[in-house]
Amino acid sequence: MAGAAAQSENGPIAFASDRSGRYQLYTVPPAGGKVTRLATTRGAASNPSWSPDGERLAYVLGVNKGDIWVMRADGSGRRDLTPGTASSNERFPAWSPDGSRIALESDRTGLGDIYVMDADGSHLRRLTRALALDFYPSWSPDSKRIAFVSNRNANLDIYAMDTDGRHVRRLTIGRSFDLYPAWSPDGNRIAYASSRDITGGRISEIYVMNVDGSNQHRLTRNELDDWLPAWAPDGKTIVFARDLASRNNEIFRMDADGRHQERLTTSPGNDLSPAWRPSR
Repeated sequence: MAGAAAQSENGPIAFASDRSGRYQLYTVPPAGGKVTRLATTRGAASNPSWSPDGERLAYVLGVNKGDIWVMRADGSGRRDLTPGTASSNERFPAWSPDGSRIALESDRTGLGDIYVMDADGSHLRRLTRALALDFYPSWSPDSKRIAFVSNRNANLDIYAMDTDGRHVRRLTIGRSFDLYPAWSPDGNRIAYASSRDITGGRISEIYVMNVDGSNQHRLTRNELDDWLPAWAPDGKTIVFARDLASRNNEIFRMDADGRHQERLTTSPGNDLSPAWRPSR
């Protein structure tokens, strides 16, 4: 039996899966078990992000030309927050912890940039303007900073900025790629995926660092690819995707120090982008 990983005042965990033939949104309990499909959408649904009250989910509908949608936790009340953007692709929604805003990536200017909008889809505004790909925003728990990924220095690294786009700081530096930042609930750490110690054609493992980029250390060590980390609301546990075979990612859980790794889903397809429902 796992330690902190077996505790479960947290949950459920939302994730995207193509187990039905195209990506849809599902939930699984924190300790694993019955998987529940949230809704059936006509297009591919991915990248779920919970509202801080746990009542709604933001997600992407579509693949190459996706929009940000929102729905209630039971799958009802679906609404497009970025309509009229047929020529662009919006993805990676991230709900601010204070519930007022949603950050996202959009390529509407030709390159990927980080944008933020009010939680109802109004007042969309651009935060990054580098001649680079900026994507995958993650909010600090006080809603004052956003971590994101950028190749603005010819390498995929993790950066952080104020929520008005100012005071950008590079957190990871190296010839590896660093991706998928996830801010811890206590605001002190960022989990992420990195290729820095990888050999043999694999892609990434899960790492954690302090929010200033210091004390970077590895949590997972195996012959498989681990990526897309997300913290439990109590900060004791991290869920992530593990690539067991070609196009067979599953959701796993571990203690925040990397111990007690346990598999939560079993599917012949891909289970990706886990997101833990906030405690209510």
